[in-house]
Amino acid sequence: MKKISIICTAALLASLILTSCAADANTQAAAQDSTDQTESEAQTSKAETETSAQTETSAETETSADIVVVPDGAAALYTYTSKYSDNYYYAQNTPYENPEDYIIPCKIYICKNSDASAVTSSESRLLIHDGDWLIFDAVSGEITPLAFLDGCENVYIIADSESRELVGYSILKDGFYAFADASGTLKTEYIYTSVDTSSYAGYIFANIQHPEQEYDTFIPQTQYIMKLDGTMVCVEDGWFGAVSNCEDVYFLQYDNPMSIYSFKIYDSNMKLLSDETFAKASVMDDGNVMLMCLDDCDGKSQTGSKHFKVLGRGGSVLTESAEYDTVCYIWKDHAFVVDGGYLKMVGTDGTVTAVLHEWNDDMYFHWHLGGYHTGEASSMPDYYTAIYSVETKDGKPVYTKLDMPEKLNSGLYVSCENRKISYGTGGSGFEFNYVPETGEIFMIENIGIGGYEKPVLYLYPENEQNVSVTFEHPEYLSVSYPEYPVNGWSADVCTDSTLDIGGREYYALYWEEAGSISDDFADGFCVEGEHAAQFLEQKLDALGFTQREANEFIMYWLPVLEKNGISLVRFELTESRQAYNRLNISPAPDSMLRVAIHIKKTDAPQVIKEQLLPEFDRHGFSAVEWGGVNYG
Repeated sequence: MKKISIICTAALLASLILTSCAADANTQAAAQDSTDQTESEAQTSKAETETSAQTETSAETETSADIVVVPDGAAALYTYTSKYSDNYYYAQNTPYENPEDYIIPCKIYICKNSDASAVTSSESRLLIHDGDWLIFDAVSGEITPLAFLDGCENVYIIADSESRELVGYSILKDGFYAFADASGTLKTEYIYTSVDTSSYAGYIFANIQHPEQEYDTFIPQTQYIMKLDGTMVCVEDGWFGAVSNCEDVYFLQYDNPMSIYSFKIYDSNMKLLSDETFAKASVMDDGNVMLMCLDDCDGKSQTGSKHFKVLGRGGSVLTESAEYDTVCYIWKDHAFVVDGGYLKMVGTDGTVTAVLHEWNDDMYFHWHLGGYHTGEASSMPDYYTAIYSVETKDGKPVYTKLDMPEKLNSGLYVSCENRKISYGTGGSGFEFNYVPETGEIFMIENIGIGGYEKPVLYLYPENEQNVSVTFEHPEYLSVSYPEYPVNGWSADVCTDSTLDIGGREYYALYWEEAGSISDDFADGFCVEGEHAAQFLEQKLDALGFTQREANEFIMYWLPVLEKNGISLVRFELTESRQAYNRLNISPAPDSMLRVAIHIKKTDAPQVIKEQLLPEFDRHGFSAVEWGGVNYG
């Protein structure tokens, strides 16, 4: 089961990294190219069609600038990257008709099967399931078959949490997981109920759950910590996480698996470094570890942490801070604290790096929104209203408005919100961008802070069974019910989606996510409030919702559409939702539908290309999620 990694430098927008591989020439047949060129109204379009007469296993590539002919019964995966996000590549089944200027088309993969999909990606390399498993490079178009994965039910890339390099694969076969290294050599048996998709400084986690045991609040498990060569480091009953830089790793043992803010810390040899319980950890560049102390923290949020300390590798206390009103977050050798009515950034010795903003009870520190990442901007420029440089004078922040840069500075991003001033689904937002190399700090005003509202997940197994649910990015979650534990949800699920977690019954799993994939409404629907109920009934029926699912969806979103008067509406579907924050469900469902409705108020009716909605093929063990984004 996926662990919650408390690693500040992990890029939220970055996908997992694969090393470059050469395409296996034996799987490609000779292709004959033909090009026809015509001119019409001073416009020239080039159509290039590639066919194979000798093998049915060929996959051809084009750039998205070309017109692509897809053979009958096949499909295409169109790959793209973003001008503002380094090494972020993704694929979708349909091309952008009017891509924004920040969307960069890459190569196109012509699939053998119409249901082929890009499972996950890392840098420009995408793991694709097209009958067989393969790697497709979105930049070069190279195809690398992964023959060792033949017959596997599900595969996930395992990447190093810090460097993002490919280290292996988590492989599901016959209902159990195993770990294979980057070369495809199997390092474990198929005995685990889950294997992590992140590696921490050369260590990985695998788990075996024991649902047959009776516990009051959680399902117990045995956790295996091993090296990449398969050598076992530790086997314990309990819950562990890890925090690391490229060379050093610390293991976090959670005393309450239903919370991510209550752990003890061990070194790489599993030596307990302190009897104290902590709320958050961050590995510094020198290999020492910075820790947020629990103080009067409730163990369920960072609220209440009032000081931090730095431990050396052997566990000695190197630094202990003064007491602040609140310690909001830590990152390497910096902490974000509320002190004397201001949000401040301080070093491990208490030196104030910058005074960032006035602070009061209406303010909220969103440690999950800005990403705490380096190397890329956290959003596109049109998301922002203004950018300022920040200086500290006489103990107060002074802001100087700047021209919006073409690309925002690399560095550390944190987000804050004034909940008293509301825009859209949240409050007025602002971000701070700290550039470690220069010491510069910028404040960026947001239109508003919001994200995916009201996602609920229904699970319909064919027989009553235990099901685990984890997120690729649990750090995106701003609220969850029941509370999302460190190892994800584990529930006994009936065929009607009734869930039992810790002896309490639920009809679905609920959460909200910070941020969202922004929609340009290139296609969709223009909906008047008085017709919104009928519109939703029709579209949800077309998507394949049950009446119960549709009723709950409509009861939540109908008031929004009616209040708007006129709205632009577009439905974000499974592939896009999985790309933003993958749901890992074990055992894997036979069919899954994820829908997020995007709603944007408009003052007058608009002509918009109608969005074509595929019908959900509900079969076997099915999973259905719905939620949405309200642009206000």
